[in-house]
Amino acid sequence: MDQISRNSRLRIFLLVIVVAHLFIVAWHGVSHLQIPVPLSMLQMLFVGIVITLLPLIGAAMLWTKYLNQGAWLIATAMFASFLFGLINHFGVNVPAV
Repeated sequence: MDQISRNSRLRIFLLVIVVAHLFIVAWHGVSHLQIPVPLSMLQMLFVGIVITLLPLIGAAMLWTKYLNQGAWLIATAMFASFLFGLINHFGVNVPAV
C-alpha cells in the first residue's frame, strides 16, 4: 500500500471517528440538559474546548501538511474526553460552582 493510499484511509477513518464523536457528544449533552446535570464553569470550558472543538480542529488539520499533528490532536482530545467521562461519571463527584 503506498503512502497516499494510507494517508487517505487514515483521513477517512479519523473523520468518521470525529463525526461519530460529535453525534455522541450532542446526544449526551441533550441528556445532561434534560436530567439536568449541572456542570461547573471549568467543566463547561473543558467540554467546549477539549471534547468538542479540538477534535474538529484536528479533523481540519488532516487535509493540510499537518496530517500527523492533526491525528495526534484527535487522539489526545479523545483520550482526554475518555478520562473526563470516566472521572466525572464513575469517580470524583465534584459539585457545580
